[in-house]
Amino acid sequence: MTTRKVSGNRISAHKAVWSVSISALCVVLFLLVTAEQTEANGSPPRIQSVQQENLLVNGDFEQVSDGTIVGWKSVWPNFANPAPGFSVYEENVHGGKRCAAISTHHEGGYTSWTQIIENPPSDATLVRIEGWIRIEKEEEAEGENDSAGSLLIFFYDPDQPHTNLGFVETATIETPSQEWEKVEVEATIPTGAKNWIVRCGMRGRAKVFFDDVTLSYSTENGNWTAGVLAVAHGYYEVEAEATARKGWIKLSVPFPLGGQTPLGLRVTTEPAGSVAALSIAKERENRPLCVSFKRMKFKERIQLHVQTLVLLRDRPLFDGAGVTLADRSNLPKEVKLFLEPAPGVESNNKEILEIAASFERTDLKTLMDDLKAFLEENLTYDGGYNQGALSSIRKKKAVCTGHANAAAALLIAAGVPARILPCTLMSGKLQEHYIVEAWTPTLGWSRMESTAKLFPWGDTNNLILRIVYPDSPRSPSNVPLYCECGGKIQGWFGEDEAGSTCWQSAETLKRFLITLEDFESIEVKARQAFEKLTKKTVRSDSIRLIRSPQKMRSLGQRAQILLQEADRFFPD
Repeated sequence: MTTRKVSGNRISAHKAVWSVSISALCVVLFLLVTAEQTEANGSPPRIQSVQQENLLVNGDFEQVSDGTIVGWKSVWPNFANPAPGFSVYEENVHGGKRCAAISTHHEGGYTSWTQIIENPPSDATLVRIEGWIRIEKEEEAEGENDSAGSLLIFFYDPDQPHTNLGFVETATIETPSQEWEKVEVEATIPTGAKNWIVRCGMRGRAKVFFDDVTLSYSTENGNWTAGVLAVAHGYYEVEAEATARKGWIKLSVPFPLGGQTPLGLRVTTEPAGSVAALSIAKERENRPLCVSFKRMKFKERIQLHVQTLVLLRDRPLFDGAGVTLADRSNLPKEVKLFLEPAPGVESNNKEILEIAASFERTDLKTLMDDLKAFLEENLTYDGGYNQGALSSIRKKKAVCTGHANAAAALLIAAGVPARILPCTLMSGKLQEHYIVEAWTPTLGWSRMESTAKLFPWGDTNNLILRIVYPDSPRSPSNVPLYCECGGKIQGWFGEDEAGSTCWQSAETLKRFLITLEDFESIEVKARQAFEKLTKKTVRSDSIRLIRSPQKMRSLGQRAQILLQEADRFFPD
C-alpha cells in the first residue's frame, strides 16, 4: 500500500477555446452543484485532534440496511447516462468486511458518496480528513480517460446557500491499481461555516473504491494559514520564419498577485536544449515570461512546455455587505482605467446600461446578488458563439469567456470598476478559464467566479495568468488570448504530451497548514526574486525563486517540509 498526501500541430486559438475538455467542465459543474512530530517519511506534523472518534457516520461503510449504505447519500450529475452504480463490496477491502464503490460509464460530471456534518463542533479551528482509495478503469474506456477519485470537504452556511466559503480536497488517485492508496489533508475552518459536506468523489469512466474514511478536528490555537502548492503547465510551439539568431516568445505564467506567489520556473523543449535565456517582462501589472532561443534555422520548429511552481493562500473573503461602491469621480488612476468599455465588454451599450440600471446598489453585496441572479437566469453554458458581452446576453449562451465579458460589462455599466483575469483551474485541462474582479475603495479587488455565479471567490481556486486591460488584444470572437513573438519567429498555442489542444492546465501538489508568519516570509523572498527578473536575464532554462530549506532554517517545521516539497521541482 502507498500513501499520497496533499500537503505539435498549429491550432486556431480563437476556435480552440470552445472545445472545453470534459474534465475541466466537470469542475465548473461540481461548483454549481455543491455551490507531534515529523514522521520518518517527511510528512507534515499532524494536528492534535481532541475528538478521537470519527465525526462521520459509517466511515468504514460496514453498516448496510436494505441495500443502502447507512449515513451516506449518493449524488451524481443529471446528464449521467447510464446512471452511476453505487455498491458495497466484500472482496479486496482495505479494512473490515466491506468497502464502497462508485462505477460510472459516462464522460464528465462529479459523482460522490456525500455526508453532511450538521452543527459541527463550534470550537473546531482545524479539520482533517483521511481515507483509502483504489481505482479500476472501466474495460470499455479506451484511449485517454481523465478518471480520478478523491476526498473533499466543502464548507457552507445553510442560511446562505449561494455563498462559497471554500472547500479542500485531498490528492486525486488516477492510476488503476489493486493496491489501496491513502489520501489525507488538513485545513482551517472558514469563518461562518455552520455545516460541512464530506464527499467521497470521482469523475470520469471508472470504478473507484473508498474505505476507512475518517474526519477529525482540532481546537489548536495559532495563527494558521492554509496553503496550496501547485504547478501550472503551458504548452506552446514556435517556428522560424527565416534564420533567427535572436528569436523570442512572451507568454503568460502565474505571477505575484493577491495570494499567489511563484516559487520557480522551468522550460523544457523539443528538441532539448533550445532555450538561450529567460527573463520577466514588466507590462503594467502583468509579468509575462520571455523565452529567448538559440539560433534557429528557417522553418525549424520548437515545442515548449512551461512549468511554474506556485504557492497560494486565500486572503480573507467578504460578501460585500455594507461595502460602499466606488465613486466614479474619485478613483485611483490605475483603477479608473477599468471603467472603460473594451472589445467584447460593451459597457456603454444601451441594452447593457438598462440591465445594470435595474441592479440594487445599496452595497457591493446587493449589486453582486443581482448580477448573479441575472447571469443564472439569462446565461447557460454553451460554446461556439461570439463571446462578447452583448452577443452572449442576446443569445443567452456563453462559455466562461462570455460569462466573464458579460459580468465585467454589467459591473462597469453599474459604475463598478471591473477586470477579467485569465487563469487555469486547479485541476483538469482547459485552454484558458476566465473570472472577474470588482473594485471597491474598502476591499480593493474582489473575485467572482462568473461562470459558476459565485461571489466571493478564493485565491486558491485558480492560478492567475494575467490581467486583461481595455486595450489588450482579443481574438475575432472576443477571447482575450495572449502570445507575442519576435526576432523572426512566429508562435502559437501548442499541445500537451497526450496531444490535447488544451494548452493550459494545473495540478495541485500539496495542501498544508503553516503559520502566517512563515508563509509571509516565504512570499516576501520569492516575490522579491521574481521582481528582480524584470531587470536581468538568466542564461538558463530554469529559475529558482526561493532558497533551499537548508538556507531558511529560521522557518518552522511545517514550512521546512513545504520547502522540501518545492525542492523536488528544481533540477539537480
